[in-house]
Amino acid sequence: MARGRKTGGRQKGTPNKDKKELLDQLAERFPDYHPVLAMAEIANDEKAGAEMRFQAHKEVAQYVTPKLKSIEHTAGEDGLGLNLFMNLGTKAKGNGAGG
Repeated sequence: MARGRKTGGRQKGTPNKDKKELLDQLAERFPDYHPVLAMAEIANDEKAGAEMRFQAHKEVAQYVTPKLKSIEHTAGEDGLGLNLFMNLGTKAKGNGAGG
């Protein structure tokens, strides 16, 4: 195996054959379809039940906001002192900031 670089197989980001065929069929049958937009429509449809709307909002949120992760920090060797609980968003890939 080459050190630190890819030397064979599909290029990064190339969909496999089955996925490409599915995407082509979706585009042909439903040219304006996008699953996230469809879920957003359900989330905002007042005719849909509250549980269905909640689930749709939850699914759409995964695509438009970073997931939060909890961290805990305790100051002091004796276990006393400051306890800090924070929710931090995950770093987005490819944002050009140090990584």
